[in-house]
Amino acid sequence: MDDSYYRMFAGDKVLPIPPVKTKKRIFIFDKDIFHPGWEEVLNKVAERNPAKILTIHPARCKTLT
Repeated sequence: MDDSYYRMFAGDKVLPIPPVKTKKRIFIFDKDIFHPGWEEVLNKVAERNPAKILTIHPARCKTLT
């Protein structure tokens, strides 16, 4: 129950990052995280020092980069 859950985007709008306990996991439950600015959002999540950042749905890349 100490883990956090986060939906990054609602349409193209970035949602606020929930409180994240240090050294606990954060689960991202968007089906598609690859919207403009997704890297910046993940960097902000990483700044909160979670133990792991996990996606509930598989990440499907559209390009190799």
